[in-house]
Amino acid sequence: MVYKSPQPANGLKADGFQPHRLIRTQQVNHDVKRFTFALSSPDSYCGLNVNAITMMRWHKPGMKNPIMRPYTPTSEVDRRGEIEFTIKRYEDGKMTPHLHSLQPGDHVDIGKQITKIQYEPNTWDRVILIGGGSGITPLYQQLLHSLDDAHDKTCFTLLYGNKTPGDILLREEFNEMEKKHAKRFRVVYTVDQPDGSWDGLHGFINKDLIADQIKDTDNYKIFVCGPPPQMEAISGNKAQDGSQGEISGALAQLGVPIEKVFKF
Repeated sequence: MVYKSPQPANGLKADGFQPHRLIRTQQVNHDVKRFTFALSSPDSYCGLNVNAITMMRWHKPGMKNPIMRPYTPTSEVDRRGEIEFTIKRYEDGKMTPHLHSLQPGDHVDIGKQITKIQYEPNTWDRVILIGGGSGITPLYQQLLHSLDDAHDKTCFTLLYGNKTPGDILLREEFNEMEKKHAKRFRVVYTVDQPDGSWDGLHGFINKDLIADQIKDTDNYKIFVCGPPPQMEAISGNKAQDGSQGEISGALAQLGVPIEKVFKF
């Protein structure tokens, strides 16, 4: 079952791109902003499924072909009238410096969805979410939907790795989720470069940390989304054709089969 947002779900164009007006921005940290765009009408929903991505397009002056990049919303799929994205700026990126230069009132072309995994409540006893950096957004979208679903009894653990404490995205939101849904959700942060105020884990997400989450159940699923080096170390990257490919890294060392893993 793929969760579908309620009607009217015509906030994004179903068969291509259309311009959407930027309503507001919020500086999250030194290189991340939150962008909120208007949908086609105040009472419309984005029409995206949980875990789906949507494409943004920019016709850069002087370039023949437009630049397109995929992003996962960090707003609820049934939020009316607007859609929100949390996006990190990469200095050498082709799209993110442009997005970070936008001001309220500017427009961006946003396209139709690309569905990822089809999540059905209560399929697994536990879902382990392993994320790194800005790859956290689809995992956040999953939690945003599932934890507030009274019919879903699935338990979630988020293992979230970052370079520094200041790089942890959506930290307040995850902490609030853990407080509100203590019986179903736990978040574990680890950073490579802790500062003097950091009292959590430091280092990379490794097989021992993952093994602790699956040691008492066989009915689990692991979602992985992060930068290529982290993906390679944990699960292996996706194949060149976009398929899931083979399992390698920490999950291969643990003997986790491919059917228990989904790579974003």
